Amino acid sequence: MITDVTVGGVQETSAEGSASKFTCYEVRTRLANGAEFVAWRRFSEFDRLHASLALNVPFACTKSFWGRFDDAVIAKRKAELECYVQTVLLACGGRALPALGSFLQLPVELHAQNDEVPASVFAGGSGELPPVAGEGGHPVAHVGRQGWMPQF
Repeated sequence: MITDVTVGGVQETSAEGSASKFTCYEVRTRLANGAEFVAWRRFSEFDRLHASLALNVPFACTKSFWGRFDDAVIAKRKAELECYVQTVLLACGGRALPALGSFLQLPVELHAQNDEVPASVFAGGSGELPPVAGEGGHPVAHVGRQGWMPQF
């Protein structure tokens, strides 16, 4: 079972043979047995993960072409991506669905099957997401495609 996922370091890099640059984010996964796994992922890979999971979890991460290498933009995006991955993990009860397990680069034997996760977490399900702590520990609530808004 996964106990924690964090989005930490960043690397600015480019594809081999291309002048186009992009940012990679370090995704560190900690298991209940203490094992840790590290994967480096681009923003577009988070976006593809979201599409492949089809969960009742919004992808409220901002996509930006201009200023995408600016420290403030990267810091904001890191926080959004970490919140997203932690929300997915919470919705899945700490289990790594196959797409999530592959994304996190976990060994195949640690991947859960879709039937191990309640149907209510999938898109079209009837379940509500539990509240998640946002920036500064304030609770956040899902407000549709607009993203996450603080509850006061």
